[in-house]
Amino acid sequence: MVLVLPASRSRAAWLAVSITTVWLLMFRYLVSGWFRKYLDTSLKRVGVLLLVVVLAGAALSALYFYKKGSADGRTLVWKVTLNMIRDHTVTGVGFDQFKAHYMDYQAGYFEKDPEREEAMVAGDSNYAFNEPLQQIAENGIIGLALILVVLFVIFTSSFHRLGNHKKSDQLPGIRNKDDELSVAAKAGIVSIFVFSLFSYPAQILPIKTSLVFYLAVVAGLAPQKMISMPGLLNKRRGRSIPVISKIMFTLILIVGIFAGYRFSKRYTQAYRDWQSAFQVYQMGAWEACLEDYEKVYPALHDDGDFLTNYGKALSMAGEHSKATEILQQAAGRYPNTVVYTALGDSYKAMGDTATGANKPATL
Repeated sequence: MVLVLPASRSRAAWLAVSITTVWLLMFRYLVSGWFRKYLDTSLKRVGVLLLVVVLAGAALSALYFYKKGSADGRTLVWKVTLNMIRDHTVTGVGFDQFKAHYMDYQAGYFEKDPEREEAMVAGDSNYAFNEPLQQIAENGIIGLALILVVLFVIFTSSFHRLGNHKKSDQLPGIRNKDDELSVAAKAGIVSIFVFSLFSYPAQILPIKTSLVFYLAVVAGLAPQKMISMPGLLNKRRGRSIPVISKIMFTLILIVGIFAGYRFSKRYTQAYRDWQSAFQVYQMGAWEACLEDYEKVYPALHDDGDFLTNYGKALSMAGEHSKATEILQQAAGRYPNTVVYTALGDSYKAMGDTATGANKPATL
């Protein structure tokens, strides 16, 4: 990681690794009593605390000025996202609907003061660059409460086992390899959480896969508790799960797997066809790619990125009437500069600039 991180130039990754390292060192030394042994006076503890605060402040300032424009851009996105949260506090704007609303809110933000210096770092944005903020914007405080419950369960499970046992040859304060593995898995979750404060790991499949793995490890190592369900499971009375319940569960599982397979197969083929159409589009063969786009449309008719690409291709091919229809749909799913520029081009080509100017667009 020391070799790779500098090349990545990702400040969020640097913070994630640094804080995770502190997390692991905390269990290595604080759990074993090292902290109490060497920092045995109030003066020493206050001195160390002040040193940590100063170093942390200096590090954060350095990270900010390292790529100031990028940091200012994220700050703008956070301000606009807070406006979305203010208007949709309880339920949010809808799951996975952030990019369907963000650009309109950003336009409204600058409409109040067009001379804001932040306009220099404004642009199309799909993500809030802060997963907690984006989750609140999309799912409201209801979604936030669910996330907090999950985090609470994760970081309170099995912690009572640490430091309460006789020291062994493993990590001081850790009883066995299971405890070591639990700490390591939680360190992985901490790293993803820290990274999520400045980026969008929920949109990156390898990171999501890692998160599921860490959660599975924590769940597998957590202390097991019996949940008694009258009539279904009660080991104290010698009962087991009835055969009919097993059969019903198996049937539901089979149906779910079959439906999921058909769903994923359909979308996998649609994205492959879209990729093929986009390759032809990039070659400048506008008319030739339209047939493939039309074939993909039924499956991806609610995908803002696809609609933007399809509408732009129609506009470039001279199919302006169809282009305006598709681009208006794209504006409802993902309003962005490409959509409105292409709309303007198509309305201008049709000589219908007055109608185009009266369309309900906020950008």
